[in-house]
Parts: sequence; structure tokens; C-alpha cells
Amino acid sequence: MTLFTLACRDARVARARAQPIRSRAQEYKQLKERILTTARKAGAGLAAYLLLTVDGEAGLCALLGMAANNLYLSLLFRDVDAFTGETRVPMREAEQVRGPL
Repeated sequence: MTLFTLACRDARVARARAQPIRSRAQEYKQLKERILTTARKAGAGLAAYLLLTVDGEAGLCALLGMAANNLYLSLLFRDVDAFTGETRVPMREAEQVRGPL
């Protein structure tokens, strides 16, 4: 093989490897958006149902619960997004613990 052939092959391999990473990142972003949208719709539906069938206080509590849920999910996604390849994960560094028996 010539040097040119090797360089072209390496470039194709690099492009092929980069594409799935972008698509996985895009898929992850879409998944996060879908989870947040579904949580909002479910919370709003529950709040409306409680407002119509029980009373306003129950509907308000459901809305507050939905807001807390969305805040929790947003903070969770932000924490997960902050992980990099260099992030220290204590579970990975833990030594195997053998049973006392």
C-alpha cells in the first residue's frame, strides 16, 4: 500500500467513527427533550384532571409537583452532561470487596 492509500483509509475510518458519535449525541439530546416534554404533558394532564374532578388545591399541588419534577430532571441532565472522560468516578476506582466467608 502506498502512503496516499493509507492516508485515505485513515481519513475514511476517522469520518466513520465521528459520525456515530454525533448521531449518539443528537439522539441523547432528543431523548432528554422527549423526557422533559412527556413529564410536562403528564403533569399538566394530571393537574387538569385533579382540577376538574377534585378541587383547585389538588390541581395546584400537581402543578407544583410537576415544576419540582422538571427542576429535578434539568439538574440531573446538567450533572450527567458535566461528565467527561476525565471525570473521577469512585465506583470505578473501588476495589472488589470479598465476602468475609
